[in-house]
Amino acid sequence: MNKLKVFSLAVLAGILSVGFVPDAKAQGPGGHGQGLENRVQKMKENLNLNDDQVAKVTAILKEQRQKMMALRNSGADQAAMKTQRQQSMRDGDAQISALLTPDQRTKWETMKAEMKANRANGGVKPEE
Repeated sequence: MNKLKVFSLAVLAGILSVGFVPDAKAQGPGGHGQGLENRVQKMKENLNLNDDQVAKVTAILKEQRQKMMALRNSGADQAAMKTQRQQSMRDGDAQISALLTPDQRTKWETMKAEMKANRANGGVKPEE
């Protein structure tokens, strides 16, 4: 009887703890905390995207995320996956750039350079 209580408590604790684990989908691809919606919102604010651009950028990023997930689930070797992932990112970037005005495109290039610098700096923004 005592073993049954211990087992029941363990199962209950396991079930309850699941509710406290962050949802990777809510965090976005890779669970990095910046979901697709947050990324689009940041782009909308920084680039002054109109509603049509927001819809198209969202569709591009969703398609890119689906390709990345399919690639990850494909079982391809790491080198091939890296090459395909980089190509998918370049393709998505080109599609987004084509939607932007020249001024937005300049700001987009600056944003990408800042994100790259932040990643190189361990995710910490360099002091200005």
